[in-house]
Amino acid sequence: MKSLKFVASFIVVIFAAAACRPIENKPDPTPAEDEALVDMTSARPLHDWDYPSYFRGAIVPMMTPYSEDASEIDIPCLEKFTDWLCESNLSALFCVSGMGQWNKLTFDEKKIVIETVVKAADGRKAVIAGITSILEVPADASHEELLENLDANAEETIQLGKFAREVGADAVAVAIPAVVETIIRGDPSPYDSAEAQDVLYRYYSKVDQGLDIPIAVYDRLGIFHEDTMRKLLDRDGTNVEAMKYRTGDMTRMLLMCEVAGSRAAILTGIEFDTLPTLAVGGVGVIGGGPNCFPNLCALVVSAFEKGDLELARKAQLLNIEAERKTGALGGSIGRKMMLRELCGIPFNASNRGDTPREVDPATIDELYSWYRTLGVNENHEITHEDIVG
Repeated sequence: MKSLKFVASFIVVIFAAAACRPIENKPDPTPAEDEALVDMTSARPLHDWDYPSYFRGAIVPMMTPYSEDASEIDIPCLEKFTDWLCESNLSALFCVSGMGQWNKLTFDEKKIVIETVVKAADGRKAVIAGITSILEVPADASHEELLENLDANAEETIQLGKFAREVGADAVAVAIPAVVETIIRGDPSPYDSAEAQDVLYRYYSKVDQGLDIPIAVYDRLGIFHEDTMRKLLDRDGTNVEAMKYRTGDMTRMLLMCEVAGSRAAILTGIEFDTLPTLAVGGVGVIGGGPNCFPNLCALVVSAFEKGDLELARKAQLLNIEAERKTGALGGSIGRKMMLRELCGIPFNASNRGDTPREVDPATIDELYSWYRTLGVNENHEITHEDIVG
């Protein structure tokens, strides 16, 4: 295992060193040279994969707009937000996501969000529908009762997945349900635990068997072992074609990408790790940043795939800074208010289980001015000097 950690670290260090070298004044490469450079810097050929192409690049886990008191879904705002995102360079829209508070939406509300986004996108972007069930986990339940709850969660997830397919979603995303956390509670290392991995396989294989639509596994805990993913991909007629892998461990990411090969897209769920993930064979990112600055997030991936490591590095650094500064805006509600002010998307200052934070107006003005340069504007235009200068 130490040798694998060394390999992963070596790949990232070599990539970072290449990206940080000063730019030399050289003539533009010929098409043949450019193609060779792309092949050299990519983990595998850019057009050699078996899964849908919308699983590559930057995918947005969409925020959910609410009424002022957060009691209802704000459908007109959701339509406007979808329209704005469709004009960006994103690969796909992921509705009923973590950023969209999937665990605070009722079953019927999830259906409303999915159908609204599919209709508003109107084929301009692929739509990935979050379908994870949130059935309540019984208190003091026995192990057998917890497994029964797991299976019931899978059945409700399948039911919502069938609805998503019927209304025209391109794919579905299935997060690890809360009952899994209850079952493996106390396990010091679920990644290495045969019991924990058996639970994950039981749930995802059941969901896979019940659906006929591309599935993205959403590992929000970073506990999936690559062998469990291999078992899912080896299933006859499997629908699993992607994974959002929220791990900061580049050894695990490298191994997961190796297992997936051309059969499934592996995307990081941590925006700070987009570039290292690409370096070890990942193909994109699903992170909150694209809700506000989608083209900047997409640029990290597209620049890397074209072999422009310097531009990819600059875009990644700006992504990190932009994400860190969102805290000063007041969290998710602050993001919504920025989109309202700079992009004309009529979000209310509301989220479920959250309240607006008081932020200094001078700070807001300064941040808004900076975020505009990152493409937080009506036409997604990036004007930041590090990118266009």
